Amino acid sequence: MRYKEFAAEALKPSQYRNLVKGWDKTKYAELFGGKYRIYIPLESNSSSAQTAQAVKVNPQVSQEVEKLGYKIDDYLKGIASKNENGRVRQIKIGKLLSPATAQVFANDPSRQATKKNNQIVVISRHPYDIAGMSTDRGWSSCMNLDGGSNRRFVPLDIKEGTVIAYLINTNDKNINKPQARLLIKPFVNIMGNHEIAMGIENRIYGTAPPEFSKTVSAWVDKINASQDLNGIFELNPELYNDSQQDVKFLGDIGIGLKNASLGSQLNAISRDPSYIRYIENPDEEVQWAAIQENPNAIKYIKNPAEEIQKYAVSENGIVIEYIKNPSEDVQKAAVANNGGVIKFIIDAGIKPSENVQKEAVTTEGLAIKYIIEAGIKPSETVQKYAVANNGGAILFIIDAGIIPSETVQEAAVANYGGAIKYIIKAGITPTERMQVAAVANDEEAIEYIINAGITPSETVQAVAVANHKGAMQYIIEAGITPSEQVQVAAVSNPKSSSIESIIKAGIMPSETVQKQAVINSRFAIKHIIDAGITPSERVQVLAVNSHDVLRYIVFNAGIKPSERVQIAAVTKNGSAIQYIINAGIKPTEAVQVAAVSNYRDALQSIIEAGIEPSERVRKAADDNWN
Repeated sequence: MRYKEFAAEALKPSQYRNLVKGWDKTKYAELFGGKYRIYIPLESNSSSAQTAQAVKVNPQVSQEVEKLGYKIDDYLKGIASKNENGRVRQIKIGKLLSPATAQVFANDPSRQATKKNNQIVVISRHPYDIAGMSTDRGWSSCMNLDGGSNRRFVPLDIKEGTVIAYLINTNDKNINKPQARLLIKPFVNIMGNHEIAMGIENRIYGTAPPEFSKTVSAWVDKINASQDLNGIFELNPELYNDSQQDVKFLGDIGIGLKNASLGSQLNAISRDPSYIRYIENPDEEVQWAAIQENPNAIKYIKNPAEEIQKYAVSENGIVIEYIKNPSEDVQKAAVANNGGVIKFIIDAGIKPSENVQKEAVTTEGLAIKYIIEAGIKPSETVQKYAVANNGGAILFIIDAGIIPSETVQEAAVANYGGAIKYIIKAGITPTERMQVAAVANDEEAIEYIINAGITPSETVQAVAVANHKGAMQYIIEAGITPSEQVQVAAVSNPKSSSIESIIKAGIMPSETVQKQAVINSRFAIKHIIDAGITPSERVQVLAVNSHDVLRYIVFNAGIKPSERVQIAAVTKNGSAIQYIINAGIKPTEAVQVAAVSNYRDALQSIIEAGIEPSERVRKAADDNWN
């Protein structure tokens, strides 16, 4: 078939000549019987009468036709009529419609169905037909040569062997006005034996009945079957994938992979590790390639080497369920990745060794549940590792009727202080050492101890209040009067307002407690003063030195601060001189010096108060701010 036989078609010679350069005219010649085009009948499953009876008029079309005074006589044939002066005038429906509605009418599937008897499928390997797939057609796509976003792939389709199927009228064998098109693309055998399969895209451009794609699919299946193909075929990577169909499995894949070279097998595995299931007795290199891509591939390997098993389970412990009689080392590698997979080991009828149990609970403490449920009594070592990972694991130990040793109990509460409630519930009285570990870790642990009728020692109380702001409240509500040591520990906690709880409980905090409280909290001095306690000079000094609270002491408490307190206050914040002056107190020279040394405007405040600053005060101001 020469170029002139295509001259009536859509492409310009200038477009066609550049595209045909990469074409191999011998490609598929045998499959096409030496021809460039094959014409195939389009079979219809329904009669014309049935189709005509079932057709429905598109309301958009009928509205525009009737608006012009016409009525539709034959929707299938496209005829409308109008009575003018006693004469019936017939006209083609398409001439009455706007461009948009005309397109709807032309592509109406109900009308297309009636054309089947007048339609055929043409399948072409000629570059002209492929190049013109979407140029100057009744549809548009990204392959349009006049601006399509993916038009750069058109030359590659021609070069690599894409075939095209058109739906045409029987009298349009030169494909001037096709109704639809469908691409058939080459799929390459990834096993490397240069086999090519045909793959039909699932995207149709234009309007076509279902029989179109069925006819094309039947032809593709026939062509593939005639070549006796075996293997995994992927879309040629050079081509644009318009329908996201990447893989075709043809024939006996096992035969294809078995006969493939090592390199081809590795190539297949790199694309999908599960393909190893089609290879009988794969080489160890292939096995490694598969599990390194995806450890789950081990389920397809018969009798994998121990090193391969260990690698697979260390990447994903769950795959141990696919391994028969795993060694202790393999079991350890699996539970080190996921402690819970010890269940798979046990379910396989294997009693895990102490080392495997220890590895499992070290990874996931609650895995001890599966060990106990299997009727295995975990050793003290296994119990200790379990609770050290998750203190709550002690509950499974106790519920199994096992009395945990003191070592196990301490490891549990050190990880999770709340574990002490399970220990107490089991009727075990926790030692002071265990109580200390618990309250240091969990705020509510002191409550569990008290509720069990145990009076916590001074040491336990001190650790609790030092670590948790709410612990003091639990102790006081239990009717326990905290010692000075416990009170100091409580008010030393910067996140705690324990001084308030102490005072509300009717306990008079000692100066030692007050001092520690005002150091750690700016509000502590307020709680002390509001309780009717006049803080000592030392307490006041520590308060103003730590949190700049002189204003509260002077104005809210009405306390006249000593020179020492005043100096501490203005040293912390020089502007405190104003509070002193406003309280009617004449600051001493020492207070003035401290103030002007720390606050630029202090000298002005002193002068405005009618106080004549001494030479020493002025010098201190000059030395610091001039």
